[in-house]
Amino acid sequence: MPAAAVRMPAEHRQLIAASGLGTLFEWYDFYLYGALAPVLARQFFAGLDAESALVAALLGFAVGFVVRPLGALLFGRLGDLIGRKYTFLVTLLLMGGATFLIGLLPGHDALGAAAPVAPCVIGLILGPLAEDQMRRALAISQGDASVFVTQPLSAVLLAISVWIRLRLQESPAFRRIKQAGRSSRAPLTEAFGNWGNLKWVLVALFGLVAGQAVVWYTGQYQALVFLTSQLKVDDTAASLLMAAALAIGAPAFVAFGALSDRIGRKPIIVAGCVAAAVCYFPLFDALTRAANPALAEAQARVPVTLSAGDCPLQLNPLADEAAGSGCDAARRVLVARSVRYAQRDGAGPARVTVGAHSVEFARGADEAPRRALHDALDAAGYPREADPARIDRPKVLGILVLLVLFAAMVYGPIAAALVEMFPTHVRCSSVSLPYHIGNGWFGGLLPATSIAIGAHTGHMLDGLWYPVAVASLGALIAVLFVRETKDRDIYAGD
Repeated sequence: MPAAAVRMPAEHRQLIAASGLGTLFEWYDFYLYGALAPVLARQFFAGLDAESALVAALLGFAVGFVVRPLGALLFGRLGDLIGRKYTFLVTLLLMGGATFLIGLLPGHDALGAAAPVAPCVIGLILGPLAEDQMRRALAISQGDASVFVTQPLSAVLLAISVWIRLRLQESPAFRRIKQAGRSSRAPLTEAFGNWGNLKWVLVALFGLVAGQAVVWYTGQYQALVFLTSQLKVDDTAASLLMAAALAIGAPAFVAFGALSDRIGRKPIIVAGCVAAAVCYFPLFDALTRAANPALAEAQARVPVTLSAGDCPLQLNPLADEAAGSGCDAARRVLVARSVRYAQRDGAGPARVTVGAHSVEFARGADEAPRRALHDALDAAGYPREADPARIDRPKVLGILVLLVLFAAMVYGPIAAALVEMFPTHVRCSSVSLPYHIGNGWFGGLLPATSIAIGAHTGHMLDGLWYPVAVASLGALIAVLFVRETKDRDIYAGD
């Protein structure tokens, strides 16, 4: 019988439907954090200025990602020892504990200086188990009106996710080797202590997952952060545009997955990485002009320079305002207003020149220079927020859809590619570590890294060099070292 005529077993269809629906609910956390990042910055980092608070909130977002590989080792091992289904259930229930603990935290008004520390400490402890739930809990523990919608909805979605996973059968491949007595007794040793397998773990990380991670996060999460924090688009308007782009682009994830069944996983993932690397700068430049044309005009028209001899390497969002350098204080204002500026070496106090206006920032400067710089930027035409009447919504939506399509190209085939690279008895361990290092470190640190790069160079788009470099390197490694796995029999080594 031709392959196209083979019917998928009902058990497999149920597994795909249930897994997909459960994953859909879990990703709700991710977008909730992105949409509420400015609110969380105000609630937990109220002692900082607006832009520094946002960077700190994004670093808080990254805390769970930093320790995520520890969870990959722990639960990857359990998945290979006791099965995939029960490991899923354990992590979901532990996620609920993270939600409960962090959801009880009050904000900065009650905790003061401990406000930013408390969720990060819990995140470090529970991050290996529940980094997705940490984002959800942070998003529902703030005192904003949105809590009345997000908190009960989040709890309901968690309950539905647990119910769905309870209905799942164990992975057919794992059942097969378990019944045959060929499951691994030491999966970590077999996966990472054996160079024959470890080399493919490294190839998977640097040739597939790292590129997939930065393209995925840039196209979805970073695009939303860019709209709200740097282009000053209203949170609701930006979220609606992003939601519309995701709704339009969602079928592409299935389409590219299906296309990879025909032409292979590798060419689609490589093409997605290359397309993203080539298009990010022109697309985000076009996004700036479409979403906030007044900002784009001011950046092109008004020369701004920062000269100082005491500039640290990059913006420190947690620095003491009173003791910080004048350069850092000036950059906080410039970054908060999305100013494009040139940095010059100089002697003496930091000095910002906006057209014909000059503002001096001494070390530990008071509020007066900040107000003067804001006034100068206002006079130069730098907008404090995007004008809703001037937003070219169709163009913004089209750009966001393109970014989602790039994400779909790398994400649609990735699961199949990783599964097909490793034998069943160590598959969970072998896949978990590169996936969570790639998405946890390369992807999870992307928003804060991009903003820090832009703050250092003086141009907000320079933060794109990070995903462009990682995606380009990933594509090159994939071309050189990744083997096509489309026609590989995943049961052959069992």
